[in-house]
Amino acid sequence: MASRLQWGHDSNYGTLPLEIVQEIIKWNSDDRNDLRAYSFVSRIWREASLQFLFYDITFTDERQLEGWNRRLRHSTHIVKSVRRMRFWPSPVASNPLPYLPSIDEMPGVTDIEWDSHTPTRITPSLIQFLRNFSNLRRVTLASEFADVESLRMFLGACGSNITTLVLEEGVRCRSKSTTSRTTKALNKWSRSKPFPQFDLSKLKHFSIRSERTFFDWVYDDPLLASMPLHLHSLTIESEAFSVPTLCRLIDTFSATLSHLTLDPTDTYKTIFSGREESIALRPLPSSLSPLQALRTLTLGLIFFGDHFEPHSALNWVCDSLEVFRADNLVVLELFCYASEPKEMTDVLQKYNWVPFVALIQRKYKSVQDLVLWITMEMDFGRRERSSLEQQVHESQLSKFAGHGKQLDVKWTIENPS
Repeated sequence: MASRLQWGHDSNYGTLPLEIVQEIIKWNSDDRNDLRAYSFVSRIWREASLQFLFYDITFTDERQLEGWNRRLRHSTHIVKSVRRMRFWPSPVASNPLPYLPSIDEMPGVTDIEWDSHTPTRITPSLIQFLRNFSNLRRVTLASEFADVESLRMFLGACGSNITTLVLEEGVRCRSKSTTSRTTKALNKWSRSKPFPQFDLSKLKHFSIRSERTFFDWVYDDPLLASMPLHLHSLTIESEAFSVPTLCRLIDTFSATLSHLTLDPTDTYKTIFSGREESIALRPLPSSLSPLQALRTLTLGLIFFGDHFEPHSALNWVCDSLEVFRADNLVVLELFCYASEPKEMTDVLQKYNWVPFVALIQRKYKSVQDLVLWITMEMDFGRRERSSLEQQVHESQLSKFAGHGKQLDVKWTIENPS
């Protein structure tokens, strides 16, 4: 867009109010070249473009670290623009990052991603680095810690306003008891200033993304060690929790949980069973506590294509709906994946959807929206998507729609071109 605008002497673009300039730039904010062009228009355009150019910064190697360290120390405009900090040391680097950036407080940062292939050591410099982000709301974590106390110290240094916590594959603690190294770090810090208190009481969104590790230990500590008072959404990808812990987790937060996302696939067993043609499914409990606050239930990812046995996964969906008790459910979402249109057509035509629809109508009378989220490997194109949407509305699923109830198809793309 910027390359097509003519910035002549008679142009008024450079004198537009900041709010309007921000709206103009936002529409093209995913194009880095245009953002750079915008920043040369005028002082106002530069100020507006910086929040998009420097929305997030990433540390992956020593060269990047030194470059960002220099920019952050010499530009208050960049410091004020950053909203997300990503710490992703490269796994192929010969040495870990030698130090953390020496920066002043950055209250604009609300999101931090900490993905380290080397164990995270709790040191005074790490604690100070994290405390520079005094308004963190979202923490995404994938790293090994010496013990649970180290993990709690890390989260405590992130502040007491965390509303979203995402634990990725790779989060683990080598020891259940506090190690001498952790105690030494705590004592060294506390000599000069009070240690930040571990506090998840404001947590509203909790997500576990695990393919090879059980996270049962997370339930007791750190989760229950600082009980979230109003947990609204819970996302569990792959198995993540054993059945008993899953039951305890849902029971604990049944009064506040309004959105639950559950993955049917037990990825660990699928990968390591030695039977590549078989897709293992998450075991289900015989019953669960009533979820009176639940308004949205999301089940998936369900992979289409005969190799992934989508019929078995859809049967699992029916079984799970029999187990759940959510009288006030309003939205039921199925997250699906298709690498080509034919895979979706086959499932629509070959699977018997009648019992599925009848189950919803019998047990979940309050459901108003049944949504199929289809993730495409590549964009199928508008015409193909329109044809598939028509197939959905002509399939057995159409028996759900009518009398105020909606059947919707929504699309996402795994690899945008």
